[in-house]
Amino acid sequence: MGQNATIPLFPLNIVLFPQQPLPLHIFEPRYKQMVADCLAEQRDFGVVLVHQGQLYQNGTCARIENILERFDDGRLKILTLGKGRFRVRKVLEGKPYLEGDVEFWDDKESPSNGVELLFRQLHQLIKEYTFLTGKLADPSLIEDYTPYGFSFLLAEINMYSLTRQQEILEMTSAEERLIQGLQSLTQLIQRLKLDQKLQKILGSRNSFFNICN
Repeated sequence: MGQNATIPLFPLNIVLFPQQPLPLHIFEPRYKQMVADCLAEQRDFGVVLVHQGQLYQNGTCARIENILERFDDGRLKILTLGKGRFRVRKVLEGKPYLEGDVEFWDDKESPSNGVELLFRQLHQLIKEYTFLTGKLADPSLIEDYTPYGFSFLLAEINMYSLTRQQEILEMTSAEERLIQGLQSLTQLIQRLKLDQKLQKILGSRNSFFNICN
């Protein structure tokens, strides 16, 4: 069992992953108060997915890294970074914003030798993905990631749905996340290559994604 704590909760239509940045625009009075409390007490707050009326139990702590902009009306733009994962045991409603009695948890096992092999394979695929899309200006930046952190970044690269992102967040093995990400990225690159071929044949206005949607 992990460590228990009481933390502020910020329900969002977003899945925050460990070691991933999340910029936020804080404009509601209750969340302005939450951010002020977190800054004063040097505390993190928890981001939990709310989707189609459901508040999910598993989320990720967000640490406020920087205040990007302050507005005269009290609004804030902040940059946060995902830290540890937690499970909400009980939602508490005593403050203007929600709090949660949470239990922290992490992967069940240490990365194996197979994880490093998967990581190297993914490095090659990322270079190919960058060549096809230009979305990662410097693919060598992934070398700064550990396999653990990169296993979460893959969920964003693969453009998973919110519910699929939540499934990835709740996995307890970096190796499992990397395998899933490798399979999805391989399929994505195959579609991108087909898309390029179709554009050459049909013209730039047509693509695999447009034809299939």
